[in-house]
Amino acid sequence: FIRPLTAQDFDFIGSVERFEESIAAFNAMFNLSLDVVHYNEGQQSSPYVVSDEVVAAFELRQSEEYVVYNELLLASNLLLGN
Repeated sequence: FIRPLTAQDFDFIGSVERFEESIAAFNAMFNLSLDVVHYNEGQQSSPYVVSDEVVAAFELRQSEEYVVYNELLLASNLLLGN
């Protein structure tokens, strides 16, 4: 989706897995005070459960996108101080 861009082409990369921390880092970088009003709490509170087999099939089919996602997640983790 974002090729040929790389993680270095972005000013900020947040992580949905660490959404509140990402917003705090974004606020600090740009001297803002955005609040986390609402976000999706994920599968734990969802009536829909996806089997491990479906997840594995999706990951296999989207393997190139997972490479890009993991690169961006790594850049985000570095940005967030981990």
